[in-house]
Amino acid sequence: MDPGKEGLPRKPRFSAQGWGWALWGWTSWSLGSVARVPGWAWGDNLDPQGRGAHWARGQVVLKPGLGLGAGLVSRAQQPPGPLKQLHVGKWLSPFFFTCAVYFLLWIPDDQPSWVGALVKCLPVLSLVVFLRAVDAGGGYSARLQGALLCSAVGDACLVWPEAFLHGVAAFAAAHLLYLWAFGLTPLQPGLLLLVILAALPYYGLLLWHLPPDLVLALTAYSLALATMLWRGLARGGSTGWGALLFTLSDTMLAWNAFAQPLPHARLVVMTTYYSAQVLISLSVSQSPKLKPN
Repeated sequence: MDPGKEGLPRKPRFSAQGWGWALWGWTSWSLGSVARVPGWAWGDNLDPQGRGAHWARGQVVLKPGLGLGAGLVSRAQQPPGPLKQLHVGKWLSPFFFTCAVYFLLWIPDDQPSWVGALVKCLPVLSLVVFLRAVDAGGGYSARLQGALLCSAVGDACLVWPEAFLHGVAAFAAAHLLYLWAFGLTPLQPGLLLLVILAALPYYGLLLWHLPPDLVLALTAYSLALATMLWRGLARGGSTGWGALLFTLSDTMLAWNAFAQPLPHARLVVMTTYYSAQVLISLSVSQSPKLKPN
């Protein structure tokens, strides 16, 4: 008998707790056994202490370890010297731990509370700590930290429906800081055209469902989001993937809130959102400076 057809509560196939444990397990595996990917150079001679193989790209060398013990090693530039290991696994572990806590607790979003707001904000705040640890003095890192702090404010505001517009304003400020960090080089006008062609039909459909008092605010926010996506894709790497996931998260959130409820919307929105923030934060390794530890 199909419980859904008989009016009985249908048992969910996947629980938030299950997804939380899956996220934690995937994280430990991915940080512990790094897969070789295109664009990363391989070689034992880059390790002056001869402690085994690693992958290198740009200024960063990634050494596989066990679980959360994997780390990044920075090539010393001025003056040249031995590689300095940055235990990025250590600084990223609070992010993945707080993500797991969020999904395991799965505090109902229809019961706003400061505890729920704090649990929701902790993963993003932990990324601020991560950036402070790996690149405290870089301008690019400082702008990312500002964007993350604005995002945390937005996360907290969106817990309370009456603070929705405050949350939109906070996230708009975050996107402007991301834009400042990503810059306008390379310009890539073709990517801008693709973003416009994808955004116009979606927003045209969403516009029919928006309350009149939110049209202006959400139109301005959509412009900031689309511009951030353009600049993130133009920058490429983890920045591009992060910008794409951020846009996917926001588009699903808006459609679920104003147009039509989507199955597992909160789970998909928060998973893509946290993934976007960590991917953008990891782009600090592509910036000119990387602080040795």
